This record gives sequence, C-alpha cells and structure tokens, in this order.
Amino acid sequence: MRLLCPPRRVGCRLLGFAVVPTTRLEAATAGVRSSTSAAASAAAAAATAAANRSHGLLGARVPHRTLRRDPPPFRPRASRPRMAAGGARPSAPTSSTDAGVHGDAGSHVAEASGRWAGAFTDPVADGAPIPIDVLLPRGVRGWLDGLPPAVKAWLTTTRPTLARAAGPPPGTIVLVPSLGDEEGAIARALLVVAPGGEGGVWAYAGLPAALPAGVFELVPADGVAPIGDGPALGWALGAYSWDRYKKKGSAAADAAKPTLVWPAGADRAMVGAAAAATYLTRDLVSEPASALGPAELEAAVRGVAAAFPGATVDAVVGDDLLSAGWPMVHAVGRAAAVGREPRLIELRWTGPEAQDRPEVVLVGKGVVFDTGGVNVKTTAGMRTMKKDMAGAAQTLGLAHMIMATGLPIRLRLLIPAVENAISGNSFRTSDVLTARNGLTSEIVSTDAEGRLILADALVAACEPPGSPISRPHPIASVDDDGADDEASTMAAAAPVVGGMPPPAPPGTPALVVDCATLTGAQRVAMGPDIPSFWTHHDAVAARLDAAAAAADDLVWRLPLHEPYRKMLSSSVADCVNCSSGGYAGAITAALYLDQFVPRGVPWVHIDFMGFNAAASPGRPEGGEAMGLRALYGLIHERFSRH
Repeated sequence: MRLLCPPRRVGCRLLGFAVVPTTRLEAATAGVRSSTSAAASAAAAAATAAANRSHGLLGARVPHRTLRRDPPPFRPRASRPRMAAGGARPSAPTSSTDAGVHGDAGSHVAEASGRWAGAFTDPVADGAPIPIDVLLPRGVRGWLDGLPPAVKAWLTTTRPTLARAAGPPPGTIVLVPSLGDEEGAIARALLVVAPGGEGGVWAYAGLPAALPAGVFELVPADGVAPIGDGPALGWALGAYSWDRYKKKGSAAADAAKPTLVWPAGADRAMVGAAAAATYLTRDLVSEPASALGPAELEAAVRGVAAAFPGATVDAVVGDDLLSAGWPMVHAVGRAAAVGREPRLIELRWTGPEAQDRPEVVLVGKGVVFDTGGVNVKTTAGMRTMKKDMAGAAQTLGLAHMIMATGLPIRLRLLIPAVENAISGNSFRTSDVLTARNGLTSEIVSTDAEGRLILADALVAACEPPGSPISRPHPIASVDDDGADDEASTMAAAAPVVGGMPPPAPPGTPALVVDCATLTGAQRVAMGPDIPSFWTHHDAVAARLDAAAAAADDLVWRLPLHEPYRKMLSSSVADCVNCSSGGYAGAITAALYLDQFVPRGVPWVHIDFMGFNAAASPGRPEGGEAMGLRALYGLIHERFSRH
C-alpha cells in the first residue's frame, strides 16, 4: 500500500462508536517538494501541517469428568496441586468444586465474535461522511482533473505515479487535504484497485490502518463494480487487532479508529458471520498456551455453543479417553500437567428444519502447544507452537459461521485437544500406538503427533450419526459361531497400507473436513499464505476451488499420490506415523490420515499455516484463518440447495 501524509484528525464529528482496535501500519509520509506555483505551495503547507498533527479467550477450566452437557459455573481460580514426593502426579480434579477456572469463557467468545461491528456505522444524518473514491488505475488521471488546481498540482508533484497514463499501481491509498478553514482536515481519500479485483476482500483491507479517525464511505467510480460483501468484509478484517496483553493507556491502544458507512450492496448478516468467524479464529490462535490449554479450548467451544439454541457440547477427558476408545488422543496428551488433561470435545447442532438433512462433520487439530515431545523441537521451531491448535480454532470459527447463517444441515464438530508435553510418561519413538479403529502405528517421530489425534477423530467422524463419543468404535463383534455380524460397518475401519480403503458403510456423513497445521513440508511447498487440500473426490475439489475464488480465500489442491503410500510401511505395525527421508512430507501425512477415512466418504483435508509471521494489509501478525470462507462456500453451495 502507498500512503500519502496521513493526518491525525479530520474535520468531521465522531460518533462515539466502539471501534475495533487495529494494528496501525506506519505511514510512509511523502516529502513535500517545492513547487513553482503558489497554489501548490499552499496545498503543500496545508498537508504538512496535517501530517504534523496528526481481546481473548480465557476460558473456564473444565473439571475432569467423562461427559458434560452444561458449562461449569464460574469459580475463583484455585491453585494447582503441587507435585507429590518422588515425582508422582496428583490425581486430576473430578468436580467443579475441586477445579478452579480462568474466567467466563462465554463472555470472551461473545467479545471476540462481536467486536467487528464497531468498524461500521449507519449513514449519519447530521454530517456527510468522507468519501473514499474507488478507482481503477486508468481512471486516476481523470480523477485528478476534478480536484482543485492547487491540490492537483501538489499531488502530481509529490506523487508522480498518479499522473502516469497507466495510473498508479493497485493498492495505492492517497489522502487529499482540505483547503478549508479547519487545519489538518482531509477532503477525501483515494483507493486504487486492480481491474477485476474491485469486488474482492483484500483490496480494501489496508484502509482502516491507513485512515485517520472519522466516518468514511466507499464511492465506486464509473467502471468499478458496486460495493458489496467483499469490500465490507475487507474493511472488517483490516480493522482487527490483537492487543489483549498490551498495556492499556498507550497511544496505540487508545487511538480512535475510522468507521465505515455500511455499503448499500453488502449483506450485513453474511459479512458479520464471516468477520465473527475470522475474529474468533484469530483470537484463539493468538492466545498464549499459558492462557489456552485443552480445558480452556473446551470452554471456548461451550461459549460458542451457548450462543446458538440447540447446540450441545460433550467431552471425554483424561484417563476416561482410554475406556471411551480414544487411545491415541490419550497417548499424545497424557504427559501434560494437571489441569491440562487431554480431551475429545464434540459439538452437535441441527439447522432449521434439518432433522433429515445431511450430516457435515468438521475435525480440528487441537494441539494447544507442541514441544515436539521427546523428539524435542529447536528454540526456533517451538517459537510459534501456540498456533498448533489453529485447526481447532478454524473449525470452531467455521462452525460459528454455519450456525450464525442457519445452514440447513446437521453439524458435528470434533476437536481432539492435547498438549504435546515432555514428561516421564511421554509417548516415545518406536512405541506402537493403536487407533480408535484398531489400526496400529509405529512412532517414528513424536513431533508428528497431530496426525495421531486426528486419526482417532476421523474414525469417529465416519461412524453412524448419533454414535456417542463415550463408547469405543464398534470394532467387529463375533457371534458364538464365529461369524462377523458387522462386516459391512467394519470394512471401513482399517485398510492395510498399500491397499485401497473399502467402500463407506451406510449412514456415514455427507462430508468430512479436517483442518490442521500438520506439516512444515506444506509451508515449504506452498509458502505461509496458501493452504493446501487433499481429496479423492474431483467434484468436491472443483466446488472447493470455485468457492475459494468467489470468497477471495485461496486454497490449492495437492495429490494423494498412491505410490508414496509405501513410505508409510512398517515392519512391526500396520504403518509408521511419518515417512523418513524428507520427501513429500505433506502428501504422506495426508496419506496417513487417508487410512482412517472410508473411500466412499467425501473427505477434504486442509493443511495450513494458521499464522501470519509478519503483518500485511488486513492480516496482522498472529493467528489467521486460511480457507475458512472457502470451506463455508463449499458447504453452503452443496447443502443449502433443496
């Protein structure tokens, strides 16, 4: 983005709305060159004077109980038990009386999913908003001709690219000073957008950080598409910031922010649902692991469910995972401290008149912090590992968006939530772990833990609708005569490595989607900004590509290359948990998960970064949703039609 002399205030009445905090990009102030015309000099002086003046989810700690449908009451935080003599861990609390909590998770969820609204206002009756002229590059010269001569002379002197025949590059933002009596005011602003991209999201996302406080309105020029959902959402995402742990009272935290008059062509409900989902995802990922453990993640799920009638949440926690058939979730998370026990979290919701509609299952990787286990990560590798639950955050945000828009589906969300910690009872390299469906995995690396917990969850995702999470997977039972009476159901359980998964049994979901920050290899292949997806179903892939393009939310398909399956072969178990040699790591991870999904079930696996390592317009440093709106578009297009 290019920014011209952002002043600190504007000549308009502020309305006192609660404005969403935003990460302010440092404005690059163009120097005012000397001009041969007195008018240009006056405009330069006015602009120089203008330039010279110019948040989290602390959830409730949930008690260690097998199944819960209601969130626990708020209680003051209790001190954690100390380690017993000899290093033995005390037993986990078993009731809400014994367990402390970290706060009201529901209120934090509501704050995260609702504060985007402060970035907008309805049209004001007692004052005209400041126009933001939206132009294509070729239209800028004509726009200059309509400005006062003094302003045009100053702009063409200080910003020569504005006068080029081809126009300035897309993304250029210019603030036009007012020549009126109020010193430091601006008269209007300019945003240059690329041809064909004027309806997108990210072309507008840099505006909130570039503009001073005031009320603004987007005004498309001739030849520019009408302003609709994309620009409004871009503004909302650009208004986001994460400053929960910054000292209050600082200039950055307290600065007034601009607000936008709602574009007439925007669907407010849809924009709000997408913004709320993204804010929620970003907030959860940005929370430090000290504040967001498995219990707090469960509380966040309960906070979301509380906002939607009919949504229910269950959880299986701690050692109860073993008897309930979640052995790999337990193995990965068992080394965590008391109060941070592993758990399987389930949310269920049925849309309006959707009792007989298809079931969509979302599965999110919820590793709240990843040390790498006994294959410990380096300092640099562990630096951002609070983000290893971004898959859980994104699927929770997607579930929020689905429920907020009332899609006519039956929704199920499964989040295996663990901390991959290091302790005397950590799982080890060379261990053999058994999944929920009986498939065994030889552990090559404890740092490939996310796929293990996802495997248990994917098995459960493909079980018949209504299957309780408190019971193990119904692995084939044998009658007295030795006959297998559930062969059709169990055919989907555990394909051998190198073989094709068998057909899906009746009653399985219409779509299964998992999201995970699964492999560094994906980031090496695609970079930090482009999520990859895998599916066996070409029709699903085509719909997802179309939805991504429509939502301005890029995803990219990679292959489930069958010959690479041999890289997962093991001499002691059904498979290894990750390939050796450093080749095709993202693809072999997807192939590992593929073993736990019946081939007949439409399944999409998303591997993504989930984090912005550096800020860019509309994308502040920290947690990020990637592919969320594309997935919503896929589900909406596929299941909203009757």
